Amino acid sequence: MLLLFTLISINGIAQNKKVSNIFFRTIGDKIEIFYDLPQNADTIDVKVFFRKKSDPKTRYRLKQVSGSIGIGRFSGRKKKIVWAYKKEPPYLFTGSGFYYEITAKKVSSIQ
Repeated sequence: MLLLFTLISINGIAQNKKVSNIFFRTIGDKIEIFYDLPQNADTIDVKVFFRKKSDPKTRYRLKQVSGSIGIGRFSGRKKKIVWAYKKEPPYLFTGSGFYYEITAKKVSSIQ
């Protein structure tokens, strides 16, 4: 599985907020994904998707994640998402050209 993740590239796609400086590292049975968001006081909804260049229709939202993901205030540098990839369905890891898509949307305030 380690070889598989040395082939992954990272793609940051932001909606409403610019995701930048995305990188990752494998630590045991987890992958740490880091990203930057501009400084602000907004509440953001951050999501991460697993994608495949070999199958462009594949867009799997990672479920076994923790850290700076979901709804919260995540602006700043080196925000970390921890992905327990071995707990995800094994069929995801067939094919080639794997990458991540990170979205960051401002959450509308409810008055």
